[in-house]
Amino acid sequence: MYLTIDIGNTNTKFFLFSDEKLIEKGNFQNEKGIKAIQHVCNSNQIDAIIYSNVSNSKQNGLKRIFRNYIVYEVNNNLKLPFKNEYKTALSLGSDRISLVCSAINKYPNKDVLIIDLGTCITYDFISSAKIYRGGAITPGFMMRYRSLNYYTSELPMLEFNVPKDYNGNSTFESIHSGIYYGIIDEIQGRIDFYKKKFKHLKVILTGGDSNKLPNRLKSGIFADSNFIGEGLLYLLKFNL
Repeated sequence: MYLTIDIGNTNTKFFLFSDEKLIEKGNFQNEKGIKAIQHVCNSNQIDAIIYSNVSNSKQNGLKRIFRNYIVYEVNNNLKLPFKNEYKTALSLGSDRISLVCSAINKYPNKDVLIIDLGTCITYDFISSAKIYRGGAITPGFMMRYRSLNYYTSELPMLEFNVPKDYNGNSTFESIHSGIYYGIIDEIQGRIDFYKKKFKHLKVILTGGDSNKLPNRLKSGIFADSNFIGEGLLYLLKFNL
């Protein structure tokens, strides 16, 4: 059995595979994720583990769990199934490496734009020749709400809400509209940019906040809750 783990800034996801078949998965807030992983390891015969971790605070707990297993940490020291043309290749995050591997696994020999909506929104482009060309990083939904509140003296901290109209007619509605439609316009603009250059572009929409987007934007775009887990499995087997 193979265990793949994706540790983000907020949540920890795990995927347990018997060869290629997914048999168990979980999604926990980070403080509960370590215990969940420990339980999975204690309850199954694990042959190898791969994990992506952008939350440095969890390293010690992971090391205690992993000390008796064959373990791969996603980083630039692994053998990667793509050519990395990122100018600062060593700074490319493990989460973005994992997403690119997932895209190659799902759509081999295709031009792919991966949009991941989490704490940040990341855009990553991998060409049909398996060349990674970079992308973009912007603030996610809650980061935008928090920054408006933190960096001003008058604007309140709000929880996410879909605005009633594109044009906000109150402070609350203006904040909701600015964030919600700002992100939608940003995503659509990025998609349009790449589609002009790559006629047969595949667009992948993933991440915990992707469910906040309207169906009209998601139409024709691939999204799968197992996307990152399957990509990590692909990367694990690529290195075994």
